[in-house]
Amino acid sequence: MPAHLYPAIRYRRSSFLDKQEYFRRKDEKIKTKKIQRKIKLKYKHVFLMLFFVAGFFYCIQQVYLFLIAWDKLNINTVEIICPKPELKADIENYFAEKTLGNIILLDINRLHTALSEHPWVKNIYLRKIFPSSLRVEIKPRKPFAILKKNNLLLIDRKGTILEHIDSTALVNLPVLIDTSGFEKDVSEKLSLAWQCLDNLGPFKMEQVETLNLSDYGNVSLKLKEFSAWLFLGEDNFSEKLELYHKKRAELEQYGMLEYIDLRIPGRIYIKAQNTSYEDAGTNSAKEAN
Repeated sequence: MPAHLYPAIRYRRSSFLDKQEYFRRKDEKIKTKKIQRKIKLKYKHVFLMLFFVAGFFYCIQQVYLFLIAWDKLNINTVEIICPKPELKADIENYFAEKTLGNIILLDINRLHTALSEHPWVKNIYLRKIFPSSLRVEIKPRKPFAILKKNNLLLIDRKGTILEHIDSTALVNLPVLIDTSGFEKDVSEKLSLAWQCLDNLGPFKMEQVETLNLSDYGNVSLKLKEFSAWLFLGEDNFSEKLELYHKKRAELEQYGMLEYIDLRIPGRIYIKAQNTSYEDAGTNSAKEAN
């Protein structure tokens, strides 16, 4: 029986062409409409809700009343941390006269304000330690100088008066004086004094006995080991003091001096001790080579 070994394309059978194609829509989510069921809130539901809310707050109230009346929460220990023994003793005496009561009811802010009124207290930190302790950490102020006004006042760097003292013998700090009694320009004069002492440094500062701030823009300094006033002006205090120490042996040949003027760079003017300090600026001066 005759047959074609290579039949035409139109006579070839193809499994792909023989498949019957069907029309199909794209896959999409079918939106379904949810049936919303309305729940009716009845009076008993409202009543139960109010009952549970009231019961919850009532329990909280009873717990709170129990805690503030519980003896084990009364503060009976106060720990004071302070590097200054005198200040620590003052704070201990303050708490010895106080009944702090329940730790929950203790007003920390009010107590902080009361303790901060102490002149020696710079910073203070209060902390409740449950169940019955209070920790007080105090950073005291540091005295920086003695202000001579109507009497002797111990002051810190900010000019805060720490206490009145009877004598400078027990306090190794420079004394600040002013012929006007610091009635005006106090902040400017103190600022100039701090600038001078900072420039001198701790070692040289210990040698300073008195700083006179009467003249505007001029620091007059007196050392513990030398009776003459040193006029230093308003800058380069350390360099001028170094110049004085360098020339000290030469200056001693002039005898007792009223003042040594170091305000002009490279020059030293001296005056013999025969007039008062207030009149020293108007009297003739001698230049030391």
